[in-house]
Amino acid sequence: DDAMTFVAAASNLRSQAYGIELVTAYRVQDIAGNIIPAIATTNAIIAGAMVMECFKVVDGRLQDCRVFYRKRAPSGTKGEVFLQTVLDEPNPSCVICGRGAAQVTINTEKTTLGFFLERILKKEMQMSTPTIDVSDNFIECVPDDEGFRAREKKFLSDPAIKITHNCILTVEDDSQSFRGSLTITVMHSDELDPEGGKPFELKIIASGAQPAEAAQEGAG
Repeated sequence: DDAMTFVAAASNLRSQAYGIELVTAYRVQDIAGNIIPAIATTNAIIAGAMVMECFKVVDGRLQDCRVFYRKRAPSGTKGEVFLQTVLDEPNPSCVICGRGAAQVTINTEKTTLGFFLERILKKEMQMSTPTIDVSDNFIECVPDDEGFRAREKKFLSDPAIKITHNCILTVEDDSQSFRGSLTITVMHSDELDPEGGKPFELKIIASGAQPAEAAQEGAG
């Protein structure tokens, strides 16, 4: 039909451009005929498994949820098998799945915003385009923005940045697959130097926990 003729023609044009052997329309139809049913079958199987797990979530039976694996049958047998395993428990030290928080000890008077973004948020926490909310001061990481590039060179303690001792940052990254926000407590230390061998200290704390100093001040 017209659709298969177009697919065959487009495929051969691309093959010709890259020096790949050309094939006939019947060969293209044979290849497509094998791929399309396989895709439809796999999608149907996975979609069905997902719907069955959704029923458990709706019923509140999270403990019964399972992860499915589709694998080839053992050697000497035919067909495929499905394996089920229980869901992994959230890692309490993970800042994403564990809903934890982080504590950063750094010299806020010598460390620039650019260093904080590149070395801590991007390199250590694997963020891409983070945004920071601190003391009603919203900082969006937009490299092409002139205003951001000017702020990037300022020290954390600068009034334009407002990241000082014992302040709490709310950090988000919309480019990542997770949703929600990460809480980071910043502690100042004169002993740390961004140009020295120990520029900062990063510690992941469990969900609901507080840094010792913050907890003591909160108790007072």
